[in-house]
Amino acid sequence: MPTYLGNRTVTGIGDVSNPLGQDFWTCTWDPAVFAISVEFEIYHMAIKGPTGSQMEVWIDTTFYDSVQRGDVNSWDPAQPMAITPGQTLFFYWNTGDGNPPVATVSCRLP
Repeated sequence: MPTYLGNRTVTGIGDVSNPLGQDFWTCTWDPAVFAISVEFEIYHMAIKGPTGSQMEVWIDTTFYDSVQRGDVNSWDPAQPMAITPGQTLFFYWNTGDGNPPVATVSCRLP
């Protein structure tokens, strides 16, 4: 039975290093935000972003997935995303317009 580690919610910021465009929205979960010292899974994600936007999911510098509906979406992957201590998760939006996105990930031990 998995051990649930709770949710982590992040609000996007304009990011000059966003690969989709300078100063486009980025949500970042770094090791300080996760505050989990063992390998864990992200088993659910929920996002609210700018209307008509798209986004990409990256782990460190590795592309993981794309989301065609970056405005309102939830993701319950069939295969949870594994995160190891020290990794950073990024959600990159294709716009910097509108209100900043808000995204939540749900974590658990495998």
